Amino acid sequence: MLSLSSHLLSIPQNHRPVLFLRTIGLKTLSKSLISQRAANVRIFNIRNIQEKFYTIENKTNDILITPEKILNKPKDTILSISERASHRLSEIYINSKEILQIGVESGGCHGYQYSLKLIPDIKDISPWEKLEKKELNSETKADPSNQHDEFDEFDEFDELSPEKNVLYILPNNKGKILINKMSLKILNKTTLIYTTELIGSSFKIINGKLKSKCGCGSSFDLED
Repeated sequence: MLSLSSHLLSIPQNHRPVLFLRTIGLKTLSKSLISQRAANVRIFNIRNIQEKFYTIENKTNDILITPEKILNKPKDTILSISERASHRLSEIYINSKEILQIGVESGGCHGYQYSLKLIPDIKDISPWEKLEKKELNSETKADPSNQHDEFDEFDEFDELSPEKNVLYILPNNKGKILINKMSLKILNKTTLIYTTELIGSSFKIINGKLKSKCGCGSSFDLED
């Protein structure tokens, strides 16, 4: 088999430069295309990674459920619940008659930290229903002196007083969520989700004004 140099020598001299330039040109073009393709792959991968992390941290594609009842909830506050979280809480409730309690405490890596724990079922919800009726029938305005703009006072996390807590009743009465009013104000417009990851499955709270999440997953700061 003739080498490239031998092949060039066998061609008339007046044609050699043209063929040589064409050969070099093809090599250069080939390298250029490979480099461009590699660059495109790198850009594509980087964009995919960025979009993936953005989706995990800031969005949820889960369907949101409508609670059967929300008792003693302050005005202009909302805690959304994903369908997966509701389904998992229903399974827990059916198996062990436990409900989820949510609370926010000062501290952690970024000023606040939320805590999620299971507690025995609150079977008697009549105190919450009475408060709800009282709130609906009352037309008196709230005393401004009792309102707090800053989240500088926290109720005891284990306090189960109906006056201080909001009670969410999940669809078909299959599970409940208890959260104190101050915690709900801090976690306003957030979403409770249930995630499955390599390290295990867990409930998490995302969105709202939460920012600066750290590795522990429960510590956060609030946007201004």
